[in-house]
Amino acid sequence: MTHNSVPSPTRVNLTSAVLVAVCIAAAFRELGASGWPAVVAGTILPLFIAIEWSRLAGIARLLVGAALATFIYFYSQGQISIELLESAFNRSAFFTFFVISLDVLRNAAQTSPLIRRCGKLIISQPPGRRYTVLTMGGHLFGVLLNMGSINLLGTMIRRSIDTGQDGVEERIREIRLQRMSLAMYRGFSCVPLWAPTSVCVAIVVIGLPDITWLDIAPMGFAAAMVYLIFGWVLDRLSFPRAQMRVKPQGFLSVLAALAPLLVLNFLILGPTFVVSQILSLRLISAMLICVPVFGAIWIILQYSRAGYGVAVALTARRFRRRTFPGFSDYRSEIAILASSGFLAVILPPQIDIAALGAAITQLGLSGGQVLALSAWAIFLISPTGLNPIITVSLAIELLPQIPGLDISTHMIALMAMAAWCVVTGFSPMVAATRLMSRCIQKTPYELGIKWNGVFCICLLIGLSFFFLIFV
Repeated sequence: MTHNSVPSPTRVNLTSAVLVAVCIAAAFRELGASGWPAVVAGTILPLFIAIEWSRLAGIARLLVGAALATFIYFYSQGQISIELLESAFNRSAFFTFFVISLDVLRNAAQTSPLIRRCGKLIISQPPGRRYTVLTMGGHLFGVLLNMGSINLLGTMIRRSIDTGQDGVEERIREIRLQRMSLAMYRGFSCVPLWAPTSVCVAIVVIGLPDITWLDIAPMGFAAAMVYLIFGWVLDRLSFPRAQMRVKPQGFLSVLAALAPLLVLNFLILGPTFVVSQILSLRLISAMLICVPVFGAIWIILQYSRAGYGVAVALTARRFRRRTFPGFSDYRSEIAILASSGFLAVILPPQIDIAALGAAITQLGLSGGQVLALSAWAIFLISPTGLNPIITVSLAIELLPQIPGLDISTHMIALMAMAAWCVVTGFSPMVAATRLMSRCIQKTPYELGIKWNGVFCICLLIGLSFFFLIFV
C-alpha cells in the first residue's frame, strides 16, 4: 500500500480500536493502575505503528526509527531497566491518550451552531479588532483547555472562512485565514510561559524542584504580555488596514458573543477540577478523562431537537461511523508524540551530565551566553522532529549542574518556557502546529515557518539580548 492510498474499512477499524485500547490503558494508569497499562501500551502501540507504517509522514518514521535505535543500543549496553522501559511506554501511551481524547472535542465542535455564529461575528470585525479578540481567545482558551482550544478555535476559524464569504475573492479570504490563524495561534503558543495547565510548566517545575509555580508565574505572565503585544504590532505592520464594506458590530458585542465559548470552557474545566480532586489526579489527566464525555454530551445536545432518545441514538451512530474511524487519521501525530515521550524517558539517564557541563565550562561562556545558546539549540533542533519535551527536559536537568556558572533557576525556567513557546509557534513537527494546520486545512510548514517564522525568530533574538544583558 502506498502512502496516499485509501485504507480498507477493516484496517481503519482495527487501528482505531488499537488506539482506544491504548487510551483505556493510559486512563487506568493515571487512575493508579501499574504494570499492565505499560504492557498493553508496549505491545499494541508498536502494532499500530507497524500497521500504519506505509502511511506515516516521513518525519514520523524518522522519529520512530530513532526511538527504536536508541532503545536497541542502550539495551545492548545493559542500561535499560524494566522500570525505565515501563515508564517510557506509559509516557507514550499518555500522549496517545492526549491526542485521541481531544479529537472527540474537535469532532463535536465541527458541527456546533455556536462555533458558526462566533466565526461570523469575528469575521465582521476590522482586522485589528479581530486580531485582538482572537489572540485573547486563543490564550485564555489555551490556559483552560490546552490543545483542546486549537480544536475549538481552529475549527471556528476555518468554518468562518468557508461560510458566508460568497463574492469575496480568494486572495482576501487567504489573507483573512492567515491573520486569524496567526492571532489565535500566537495567543495559544504563549500559554507555556506561565499557565499551570501547560505541560511545559509542569516539566519545568518537576525538573527544578527549588522553585514552585508561584515563583515563576509573575515573570512568565509578564513575558506572555510582551509576546502578545509584539504579535499585535507585527500584524499591524504586516497588513495595512482594509476598508470594510459593512459596519462592524461593537467590540463589547463581540466579547458578549464569545462569552458562550468561555462558559463552554468553564463547563469543561469545572468537572475536571472536581474529578482531579476526588480522584487525586493531575489536572491534565482529569481533563483527558472528562473531555470525551463532554464531547459526547455536546453532540447529543446538537441533536436534542429530535428528542433525547433519538439524539442519543444519532450520537452513537456518529461515533461509530465518523468519530471512531477518524482516530486513525492521527497516525503521524501519535507516532511523533509517542516516540518523543519514549525518548524523553530513555535518554536523560544515559547522559554524563558532569562531563558535559565541564566541557561547556571550558569554553568560558557566561551564564547569559549559555542560556541564549540553549534557547537557540532547542529552537534549531525542533524542525528535525526532536520534540521540546526531550530538549527542554535535558536542558533543565543539565544547566543547574554546570560548575562555575551562577545561573538562577528562575532564569533557567524562563529560558525553558520561552524556548518551548517559540518552538510551539514555529516547528512543523510539534503536535500543536500539526493539529492547528489540520483544523485550518493548511500544511504545518505554511503555518509555522512561512507565516510565523519571522515573528518567532525576532522573539528569540530579543530573548537572547535579554539574557546577555541581565544574566
